[in-house]
Amino acid sequence: MLRIHSLYLYPVKSCAGIRVSHVWAGPQGLAGDRRWMVTDSTGAMLTARKHPELLRVQPLPDESGLWLTAPGMPSLHVERPVSGPVVSSQVWQDAVDKACLSEAGSEWFGRYLGQDVKLVWIPPENLRPVDPAWAGDAWTGFADGFPLLVTHQASLEDLARRVGMALDMRRFRPNVVIGGGEAWAEDGWSTLRAGEVTIALSKPCSRCVMTTLDPDTQARHPEVLRTLAGFRKTEAGVIFGRNALVRAPGMLCAGMSLREE
Repeated sequence: MLRIHSLYLYPVKSCAGIRVSHVWAGPQGLAGDRRWMVTDSTGAMLTARKHPELLRVQPLPDESGLWLTAPGMPSLHVERPVSGPVVSSQVWQDAVDKACLSEAGSEWFGRYLGQDVKLVWIPPENLRPVDPAWAGDAWTGFADGFPLLVTHQASLEDLARRVGMALDMRRFRPNVVIGGGEAWAEDGWSTLRAGEVTIALSKPCSRCVMTTLDPDTQARHPEVLRTLAGFRKTEAGVIFGRNALVRAPGMLCAGMSLREE
């Protein structure tokens, strides 16, 4: 039987995630997921691909914004900058023209990273539409392309056996981790239903060097991506997990049973 093994949010793109017991899922993905992002002075996104120290930043959201903690830094509470300066930012080739700048958060991240950066927040009314070639009526914040990433615990365990070391699913930064079933069964899934929520599986997720980073120590293990490439390489790249869309909204809870439709 399939079930929800675990749920993760990433309040700030490329920073540490949060494992949650329950969360609202809608066309925009999971509530509060990747609504903040760190950019360089020009507005281009900064990620742990080139700045692995971002993974040491732990954001903790609350009703008015979020707390930021990191090694060697004082904790800071950042209010959502609903009336802050409006700036342009960019996620890959997608322009986000109406992100709101947090000046206090920008200064904090600038000190942490040692360079001129911006911390921006995307208001709900300015979420980015998902590529219409893959989806209609779906939006995302600062995620790479889709509002949801679904992975499979059995597939991680199979990969770990092939690599010869324990692997934490956090390397793959999923939102919804599925338990039960055979490894790589997710390749054949099209729609999953959990309670009132319907999740439509879209294209496979191609993976990058982020998967080689230990989420706690930032030590690099290139054998993870190299091993995955040995049996999961396609024309679209080296794949693990499925990008997904929420077609019917509702509350997701860890442990919920799932049925394939």
